[in-house]
Amino acid sequence: MRYVTMIVIAATVVGCATQPATKEALARRHAANIAAAEDAGYKVTSRNGRTMFCPAGAPIGSHIAICLTESEWEQEQMGAFNWKVFNAPTPFTVTYRESY
Repeated sequence: MRYVTMIVIAATVVGCATQPATKEALARRHAANIAAAEDAGYKVTSRNGRTMFCPAGAPIGSHIAICLTESEWEQEQMGAFNWKVFNAPTPFTVTYRESY
């Protein structure tokens, strides 16, 4: 009986966690992406019904600016965020041990 209860609870949690995002949440995320991209120096355009994020200037040593789709831009931003988090210096902490 204990295992059946655990399976039911696990299935409920997984089912709730995999709900698709609502239209309002997608619209808020899209607006936040556009605002963040413009702050980062990207030009936001629409091509063939897709939102494209193009850098304002070409990369150093090139005359070709490569535009990113919204999902590619999000992945790039998450990669930069993860790099900052994982490469941040660890804070100095002091631990005390009581002598025996």
